[in-house]
Amino acid sequence: MCLVSGGMDSAVVLAEAVRAGFAPVAISFDYGQRHAVELDAAARVAAVLGASEHRVVAVDLRAVGGSALTDAIDVPKDRAHDEIGRGVPSTYVPARNTVFLAIALGLAETVGATDLFIGANAVDYSGYPDCRPTFLAAFEALANAATAAGADGGAHFRVHAPLLELSKADIVRRGLELGVDFALTHTCYDPRLATDGAVLACGRCDACLLRLAGFAAAGESDPVRYAEDGDGSIPADTFGRAKLAGAVSELARVLAVAQRLRAPGGCPWDREQSVRSLAPALVEEAFEAVDGLDELARTGDARGAVEELGDLLFSIALLCQVASEEGVFDLERAARGAAEKIVRRHPHVYGEAKDLSSDAALAQWERIKAEERAARGRDDTSALSGVPRALPALQRAARLGAKAMALGFRWESADGALAKVREEVLELDEAYRGDDRGALERELGDVLLATSQFANYVGVDPETAARDAAHRFETRFRAMEQELGDGAGHADLERWMDAWRRAKARTT
Repeated sequence: MCLVSGGMDSAVVLAEAVRAGFAPVAISFDYGQRHAVELDAAARVAAVLGASEHRVVAVDLRAVGGSALTDAIDVPKDRAHDEIGRGVPSTYVPARNTVFLAIALGLAETVGATDLFIGANAVDYSGYPDCRPTFLAAFEALANAATAAGADGGAHFRVHAPLLELSKADIVRRGLELGVDFALTHTCYDPRLATDGAVLACGRCDACLLRLAGFAAAGESDPVRYAEDGDGSIPADTFGRAKLAGAVSELARVLAVAQRLRAPGGCPWDREQSVRSLAPALVEEAFEAVDGLDELARTGDARGAVEELGDLLFSIALLCQVASEEGVFDLERAARGAAEKIVRRHPHVYGEAKDLSSDAALAQWERIKAEERAARGRDDTSALSGVPRALPALQRAARLGAKAMALGFRWESADGALAKVREEVLELDEAYRGDDRGALERELGDVLLATSQFANYVGVDPETAARDAAHRFETRFRAMEQELGDGAGHADLERWMDAWRRAKARTT
């Protein structure tokens, strides 16, 4: 038995059931919904996707009321994704899935079936109580206790919800893999008719926004038609909001995975972790992400960057999940604080509009940050505070220099910074020719510091420049080793330098 509403989720579930070798009876419900086009779509889906039979059961839930889908209640529109997932929306039909599954259960017992399929989705529809894992597990237990076949006949009923923990993008991808024609489906809560009689989706209700987000995140085009907005297109920001909603949907899935790993029956290793034990992983994942970004810059291949940034994102999600369980903080608090802070430090964007230069915006940022530290009673109110000591040395040097520059300690141009580099090199030469190891080390450090400050003036990240230089050296040295072969260990400097020139000519 497969519940088929005519929407994209139930269509994919029906295709899943057929692929798994079942001959499912598709069950749809005329429950007094405001738009009968759902039933038309359900009939198309059942016929095309291989249901052995399609039954439509009348059960008027208008007698229960309380839903925008059955009563004269406005359908919510133009909501942000986090609003859609928060609380129980007005489109929730009280006890709908409970009633539908109960009727499907009765039909299953009548014909001797034991498997019930439903397109419940706990990622995008977490606000619906009857789309959550606890509900489905409870109903399965009820099915086996409340039926003669289950309680006395030895049958074991199962509730299948294969889309339960998938994002909308995953559902789109899975449907396409299964050959689902999404043009057959209907999702919109507030459809309208075109002059040619076609049913148009509004593009603004929760269902449309989630659907559009799924197709956008999956990199696919939605084949259904959407209502026009006077100028021949749907509202200009619809796809932008859908793309954002798709990203939020995928983030919600990451959080759901982190919760699942930490839950009873999850991964033993993940369940043993604490905030303290997970903290070092952030550093490692961050450096791996930087490696991926370097590869992207060198080769244009984004696969490593995407993978490593995803790993870093999951590390943050898992750490916040553990922190939430420890009662310290959670991701919502961290995200809210980050957004509020960024908005506060960009008054020229979120407040009175001002035409600031990049340097002026940075100076404003540092001034506001200092004011925040003072307001919190921090002892260290220096403009240089807040730069982690554990940063790579060149990166920390450049960051300290940038903070000092923002406060006004700067040359008029990069020429002054470059002259300072030359001055420090001369002092290094003098220390090298002397006999003071400590002086040599200090002057070498000053050269590196001055170089990192020059990098600030010319807009180059010294850490990236050093990594790139190290990569070039490694590439060229490996080429020399290959050229010299077994004789590399016995080659004189002249042979090495000849090989170096050839290796350098082959690389940039």
